[in-house]
Amino acid sequence: MVRVIEVGARKRPVMLAASLVAIELVSGMQGYLTQTILPIMAADLQAQSAYGVITAVGQIATFVALPVGAQLVRRYRLPPLLMLFTASLCAGAAICALAPTVEVYLVGQVLRAFAGGCLATVSIGAVAVGLTGRARQLTLALIQGTWIVSSVLGPVYAAAATTLLSWRWAMVLYLPV
Repeated sequence: MVRVIEVGARKRPVMLAASLVAIELVSGMQGYLTQTILPIMAADLQAQSAYGVITAVGQIATFVALPVGAQLVRRYRLPPLLMLFTASLCAGAAICALAPTVEVYLVGQVLRAFAGGCLATVSIGAVAVGLTGRARQLTLALIQGTWIVSSVLGPVYAAAATTLLSWRWAMVLYLPV
């Protein structure tokens, strides 16, 4: 019985680290995805004159979310926060994908960006609280590395998914990661 608990206890940091890296990859992908599909999405929703608003809304929501996420880390347990903001990011992507108008797309964009900003802060909090020593160092390095990976894969994925299916599918196909 003790052996089973030990094995589970050893797997917990690995699972936490893998989850945090995956969450950060998805967050990174959404930024590159949004910018890559922007011209196609804007043309589809007759919103070519709204490029600046579409981009700014996402940036503002992300920056507002960073201090909010920090405050939430102080008040609430990390697992529910990670689940809430991951689900919110996915819901925002679904709203964007189903948007019949640019206004609805902007609502999804705000939700996605706010959740992504909170996830950034909550993820760092999870690393600080849930990991120690070498595991913490490796996880932080991998999290930073996801931005390099997403900067390459994000536009390639967005272009391929949009070409093969549509920009709407591109918004949600990567989410199972």
